[in-house]
Parts: sequence; C-alpha cells; structure tokens
Amino acid sequence: MKLLTLLMCLFSFNAFANWQMEVAFGIDGETWKIDHAKFVEAKETELSFGNYVVKMTVKKGTTEEKGLDVSYSINEKKGEKLTLISKGVENLLDNGKGEIFAKGEPKQPNTIITLKFKNI
Repeated sequence: MKLLTLLMCLFSFNAFANWQMEVAFGIDGETWKIDHAKFVEAKETELSFGNYVVKMTVKKGTTEEKGLDVSYSINEKKGEKLTLISKGVENLLDNGKGEIFAKGEPKQPNTIITLKFKNI
C-alpha cells in the first residue's frame, strides 16, 4: 500500500488528462490529416502540415461543463520565418467531433481544423 501511495505521489493527475484525436487541416484547397494526435491538458501541442504549423492547447471548458476550450495559432513556414495565418480560442462541445473555422488575418486565407475525438 505504501508503494502504491508513493507511485501516486510521483505522477500528477493532470498527466492522465489527455485526449487522442484525429486532426484534419484544410487551407487553400489543400488538406492534411493526422490519425493519432495526442493532446495533454493545458499544454501546447505543435502539429506540422506541409508548410504550415498548427499550435493547439486543449483544456477542459470553463464556460460549458462538457466542453473543451481549444486555443490555436496557425503559421506558415517560409524558410526560417513563420508568418501568422490565424489564431483564436474556440469552445467545442464534447460530442465526438468539432470544427474550427479560422478566419485568416488580413491578406491571409481562411482555414478549417476538424477534430475527431478518439477517446476522452
């Protein structure tokens, strides 16, 4: 019993709060898909889609009891330089699937991010 208590002290319970998702990303008529992306509660995850980098943070919703707050930023890689395409915060309901329609910054394209939850 002491060993179990010691092991529980070593791991935070937030380490177990993560989500496996299928992520689809569409911009300028191009689409990419990642079948197994892992998101840890309140930690930024970086996903690469061709010349685009999507940084997302997922945490339990503050406004909706069964929702998730997703903050994101989408950047385009041009050599060593990153150009901001879009950023924002969305609340997605826990219904197995969510879509983010991200309006682009001035002179930047709009994007769609589709999240399909594998397990919550």
